[in-house]
Amino acid sequence: MPSDWGDVLHLPEDPTTTFAALRQHLFDPGQGVLPEAERLPLWDDQGRLHGAVPRDLARYLGVHTHSVHVLGWQGDACWVQERAANKAEDPGRLDTLVGGTVAWNEHPSATLAREAWEEAGLGLRQLVNLTAFGTIELNKPSGDARGWGQTVETIHCYSAELEAGVEPLNQDGEVAAFYRFEREALTHALEADRFTLAATGVFLRVLKA
Repeated sequence: MPSDWGDVLHLPEDPTTTFAALRQHLFDPGQGVLPEAERLPLWDDQGRLHGAVPRDLARYLGVHTHSVHVLGWQGDACWVQERAANKAEDPGRLDTLVGGTVAWNEHPSATLAREAWEEAGLGLRQLVNLTAFGTIELNKPSGDARGWGQTVETIHCYSAELEAGVEPLNQDGEVAAFYRFEREALTHALEADRFTLAATGVFLRVLKA
């Protein structure tokens, strides 16, 4: 956590026990043992890996995370998702075709393949002409319903084509619906602030390129 944010949490060499106690205190005080959470890599400001942090602590601590986002085109039209109403961040807002956080011991390319199937039911072979457009940085107050935390994230931006007749189909219940937006409708939705901030940044990066 950057020192100019105020108080700094100094972690031991192996932070596993510290994170477990912090989760218990924040999320389930006095109610027994919390189930194990998905883990994300914990990097310092110099890019050194120090271990794993439970996902539900990452935003609370302002931990720098990485994510992958993919735009899916059919001609001039673009497939976008509506995030499920039970998502902790940005429920009900529009998003890229596929987006997800890079997990512990996972390369962004593996995240892309995993999320493409879980969120859209698509294999990598169905993402034709998959192209990387670099990264963008996101730093904003967390959209978590609890009202605290900070999102500090590097977003890996990709764009791909879907063959005619191919339609995304959610597999994990985290997407409420998919919509196929023609270019004009996409522009209006972006201008009307219907997308998540991350998705808006990805669209701007890809479309400007």
